[in-house]
Amino acid sequence: MCVPLAEGWAAAVPRAWRPVFAGVDPQIESPLLARVQDGEFSPSYPSLVQEGGRHLFRAFSRISPARTRVVVIGQDPYPEHERATGRAFEDGAAYTRGFADSIRKLFQSAVAIVEPDLQVDQNAAGWNLIRQQVRERLPNQRAIAGYFDTLAAEQGVLFLNAAWTFTDVRGDHDARARERLRGRVQRAHQALWRPVTLRLIERLALRRRPPVFLLFGGEAQSSFRAATRNLPAVPSSICCAHPGARQGAYYAEENPLARTNNVLAQLDRARVVWWPPLE
Repeated sequence: MCVPLAEGWAAAVPRAWRPVFAGVDPQIESPLLARVQDGEFSPSYPSLVQEGGRHLFRAFSRISPARTRVVVIGQDPYPEHERATGRAFEDGAAYTRGFADSIRKLFQSAVAIVEPDLQVDQNAAGWNLIRQQVRERLPNQRAIAGYFDTLAAEQGVLFLNAAWTFTDVRGDHDARARERLRGRVQRAHQALWRPVTLRLIERLALRRRPPVFLLFGGEAQSSFRAATRNLPAVPSSICCAHPGARQGAYYAEENPLARTNNVLAQLDRARVVWWPPLE
């Protein structure tokens, strides 16, 4: 199968990150890709072409390996072209299509750190308690992008998905067939990017002061285990349910952003300001 993204990605790697990814390529020979037909796999998003702020390497803008203090790893991009920006959890269509479930929960966890008495991170109803605050603090799409830019540039937080791309599965399928196709295609995307994601984790983990890894969901945790299995020392990590997990699994666990800050404090490092105060 021809995978244009895999063939052109290396030339688009931001300069600061090129040593990290030198010598590794997406796994275009994966058996999981062989199970997907060309017409099912493409077009893939985000692409290598800048489009309304969306780009394959958006996660790596405004941050370098040396300044990375926390690596947040999710699973897949949002399965909608307009939402998937190239940076995990950032929602590119929050103000045109409504806030996606995952970014809602992330914001609930962030606000709960600075306003613990509100207990807004306990269940889905917490979103209603902070919705107005979020809209006032981040009143438009540019402000949401700025929130993630600030976490990268000033706090050293890298937001990345284990799979970097997805295919917007549409067509004349019934709902069940569409979900089966989406699952099969997305597993191919995960396999495609797995060597690249593992390389990133490994290289950052080998730093003298490695970042803390916040791992949302099974795919992120599997990638971390595989990348660090043979290292002389395994860096600190926090494993938690993905915000998209069913049956309230995300809310059943301790606030993952607070847990990350606790680990940073134990390492005698500055905590992340997940929800900055109003200026």
